[in-house]
Amino acid sequence: MPERIGLVIGVGSIGRRHATVMAERYEHLLVVDSNPLALDWAKNHLRGGLKLFSALPDALIDLGERSALVTAVIASWGPHHFEAFSHLVESGVRRIFVEKPLATSLQHVRALELMSKVHSVKVTAGLHLRYRGMSDFIQHISIERLGGRPTTLVVDGGARCVATTGSHWIDLAIAVFGS
Repeated sequence: MPERIGLVIGVGSIGRRHATVMAERYEHLLVVDSNPLALDWAKNHLRGGLKLFSALPDALIDLGERSALVTAVIASWGPHHFEAFSHLVESGVRRIFVEKPLATSLQHVRALELMSKVHSVKVTAGLHLRYRGMSDFIQHISIERLGGRPTTLVVDGGARCVATTGSHWIDLAIAVFGS
């Protein structure tokens, strides 16, 4: 079985979750973060097979010809996602998970889609409600038990702003309403 290499770009609050899981699942884990405190966290909390980098190009140089063995997670600051994705694809990485936001412009989203198709990149976005089948379940229950397709979605409570958890609810609404 070929070696499995994980690469996490950004180990802030969300990236730490990914890095912790990947440290258990991958023989080798590369962590990239420009913040020395984040790298200290990684060094103190993640187990063996760990390499730390302050810049993505250095990690990609270290990978060399092994880039096809990499599963990468981009969990850095949103405006950097497109650049990181582009570097990964150019280096031969073909399995990439991108946290929200996928990109910060429609032009970049379209470019990510094109790069993914041209280079056969398996890309997943960090909008977990979309991939759990929740919208299908909501539509099914609405039709079966309420007599028709859903017409509204209400979210109530804290931490629901669009920049954080709110983007998950907006994405769920898009999936539920198909628009």
